[in-house]
Amino acid sequence: MSNAMKILEGFFDSQRIRLSSEGFRYSSIPPQLVRRTIDLLNRLDDDCASIWLQWIPNLVEDPQNNISSLAANQVNETHRTSIPRMSYFCSINSQDPREGNPSKEVEGFVSLVYALLHQFLADIYSFPPEDAPGQSRLGAVEQRISGLDGTARTLHEALSAFDGAAHLLRMYNICIIDGLHLLEGPDTHDQLCELVRILRKTIWKLTFTTSGGSSVLSKEMDPEDCVKVDEE
Repeated sequence: MSNAMKILEGFFDSQRIRLSSEGFRYSSIPPQLVRRTIDLLNRLDDDCASIWLQWIPNLVEDPQNNISSLAANQVNETHRTSIPRMSYFCSINSQDPREGNPSKEVEGFVSLVYALLHQFLADIYSFPPEDAPGQSRLGAVEQRISGLDGTARTLHEALSAFDGAAHLLRMYNICIIDGLHLLEGPDTHDQLCELVRILRKTIWKLTFTTSGGSSVLSKEMDPEDCVKVDEE
């Protein structure tokens, strides 16, 4: 494993990358959410596409949360394909944030960025760039990661590394993020918006799932890519 990946590993919970979908039933999910999920996965064109699936607010922790269970099932289904798949199930730590992070939301956002960046690198190292510009960009990404410390102090460098790595991914890839709304706050809004913009430009098939509203996704997603269900 590369030094860059080892640095990132200390600041996110690897168990949040993929959750069990045991016992999941499509019948427990509103049909319009299921339909849009299937429609996205069945698209065969080369253009990047994204959807936001929003269900009613739910304080229940996953996997009892049905929308998180849908995301977990989608992750596990796509894991069986040869298409690179990145995912993360966002959460807020019950413990106080580490020194350098002003809030639990910031710490959760750092974990999201580092977890996705770690998965980006795993894919890039599997098929490393052969051209000089690509190798130079990868070197710049690794250099930025070397200075990261898991706090808001180096968040700008983390997002720069994230952007650089995202543009080195293979064309066909899938990314699923659950619970982005949990990370929203006055000190994370702008950075979350930046993250969503990067993903929408570089991920072939991108899915967000939330149990409740999201000011970030409401701002960054196109209305036609949002599916909202207000009842059980």
